[in-house]
Amino acid sequence: VISNSIGSESDTAPLALKFVFWQPTDQLLIATTADDQLPDSQQVNLLARIVATIDNQSSGLPQFDVVSWPPHPSMQGGEQEAREFIATLVESKLAAKSTKLLLVLGESAENWLLSTAQKLACQQGLLAITPEVTAIIAPSLTQMLNQPQSKRDTWQIICHYFNKKSA
Repeated sequence: VISNSIGSESDTAPLALKFVFWQPTDQLLIATTADDQLPDSQQVNLLARIVATIDNQSSGLPQFDVVSWPPHPSMQGGEQEAREFIATLVESKLAAKSTKLLLVLGESAENWLLSTAQKLACQQGLLAITPEVTAIIAPSLTQMLNQPQSKRDTWQIICHYFNKKSA
């Protein structure tokens, strides 16, 4: 489902990653990476507005979950191990609820979660992960705040999702 086969198989250099997940409704899972810091209040407010646009029945944005690689200090691994860990984690989150939409925020999250083939299959910001789950690939929250055009692009992707869904 989510790819774990991107990148160099021989890359075994230790690395550190932080993923941030929100699940505001059973049908919506949001994933992004946290580079230097966790999302600030301005980013969280923007995301809450995006979630309200996607699902006006949502009661707001829950506290986010932070998942780090490696998950334990004694555990190490390179890119391939990190991809397998993140792919397994996302697949389990998608399977745990009746998730229909995965909102992937930012190029870094996109690069970690999607294979090259999936990225090429993405059309107008949308990707069918499974017959039941669609991914919306959108700019990072930081990019949307710094470049207003990217907010508009995200809105257009969301509209395209709902237009396609109702067709």
